Amino acid sequence: MRTGGVFRCMSVGSGATDRSIWRVRPPLFSAFSREGPPMTSRRHLVLGSALLPWIAALPARAQAAPTRLLLGFPPGGTVDQISRHLSARLGEGVRVEARVGGGGRHAVEELMKAPADGSTLLLTPMSMVTLYPHLYPQLGYGAADPVPVAALASLGFALGVGPAVPASVRTLADLVGWVRAGGSSLPGYGTPGPGTPPHFIGALFERGAQCTLPHVAYRGAAPAMRDLLGGQLAVYIGPEGDFLPHLAAGGGAVRVLAVAGERRSRFLPEVPTFAEQGHGAAGLDRRELYALFLPRQARPELAQQIAARARAVLAEPATAALLAEPATAALLARLGLQEAAGGPAELGEVVRVDHAAWGPIVSRVGFTPES
Repeated sequence: MRTGGVFRCMSVGSGATDRSIWRVRPPLFSAFSREGPPMTSRRHLVLGSALLPWIAALPARAQAAPTRLLLGFPPGGTVDQISRHLSARLGEGVRVEARVGGGGRHAVEELMKAPADGSTLLLTPMSMVTLYPHLYPQLGYGAADPVPVAALASLGFALGVGPAVPASVRTLADLVGWVRAGGSSLPGYGTPGPGTPPHFIGALFERGAQCTLPHVAYRGAAPAMRDLLGGQLAVYIGPEGDFLPHLAAGGGAVRVLAVAGERRSRFLPEVPTFAEQGHGAAGLDRRELYALFLPRQARPELAQQIAARARAVLAEPATAALLAEPATAALLARLGLQEAAGGPAELGEVVRVDHAAWGPIVSRVGFTPES
């Protein structure tokens, strides 16, 4: 599975539809005229990571012409699940477009073609902006091109094993010992796709552990989890939320051995980090941030205005009522989302730092899209 020290990835799983569109009706536009508190509570995060910040961002003219909200991932993913849940509750108004393909790149590239007047927004994992420029020389954008608006939510990554791995494997040390002993002929560790943060987490872990654990690149989390549960995949690295429903169901079919990050996850407090288990390489502390962006050349004042309007909507009683609904709360808990707050300036600095951090990691792993 290696060629010249670089991972050879297998593509597994089925693709998704190229494009899907649904609509969401904006709430009271009067909410846009006043300031609101920062997005700090977890319930505000949920809505922030879902839909209302974009609704809040609508210019006044958008009451007649729906604003486009671009998403880069197929149905069934984190953003899609939240957006569909809220779209069923809110009705018509904002046009949400899933521009699927290229691991999320196509949605960012579509944003770059859009007018910089606030009529098109993008919700994306930040790695599409900060990591991909290191991987794809012909990419249609750089890390500094999308104009940052607001940080909305973050999620952590975890390494888990399925029924193909003996129940005696409870730690990373156990897993390394089992792999070195030739414990399985199954493919190594699966991820939602090549060149994603979980891919690099797995590559860094494999190198640090000095064991052979090839990468299996799936087309999304759903087929990977299906194979993990079915015993066709030994190890999966992905968002914590991919594991949570299966852990809640009990039965022990899935066991999470480690979480990435500087500290333990609030959703998996009993699971130690990679660093706690002796794997502290730079890159094994990566988290993902969901953020909102405008097209290149959008005015900074417009980004500030949109962020302020989002905060105002999040302060509305109607927003709190929607977030308090049991179905919404249950959905967010399943997705493993944590609150993230920050406007254009704060998000811009995070993008700059994250982009700089990914460069050495990509060089160390040696991954290229052709490998």
